[in-house]
Amino acid sequence: MSDRSKSVMPDIAAILNSLFDRHLKPNGKPHSNEDVASFARERGVEMSQAHLWNLRNKPSDPRLSHIKVIAEFFGYPPGYFNDVDVYWRVERQYGNAPENGLVDADIPVQSPGISPVLFRKVSGMSPASKALIEGLINQVSQLEGGHVRDEHADS
Repeated sequence: MSDRSKSVMPDIAAILNSLFDRHLKPNGKPHSNEDVASFARERGVEMSQAHLWNLRNKPSDPRLSHIKVIAEFFGYPPGYFNDVDVYWRVERQYGNAPENGLVDADIPVQSPGISPVLFRKVSGMSPASKALIEGLINQVSQLEGGHVRDEHADS
């Protein structure tokens, strides 16, 4: 993985929303904020669903106790939330890290001026819609003088 890719990772809100999207209940529905908050309270960690909503939707710096219990709920190491090396190691284990060393468009990366909501919306789109968005981004980048590597040109 390139040095650039290793030095970036999503913010806490994007990581949390990704976990909620990836890990569903046995009935196929997403866990609620209350599911996680109840789990935390059962383990002696004070957490409300409103606080979890804030963590998922606003820039935040959560307590270590909250990180640990959320990590336990989803089955991840606590370092996944704040250690870039742990984050990318876990992403590789789950097959979510790019093999080419570039940050994958499906993995929301913290970037000034780009909303985590935008990343969540794109990550939930069909492959055809993602391809359209990628094409649009490539065209805009070319218009602005950026260099875009088209991974699909050889296909």
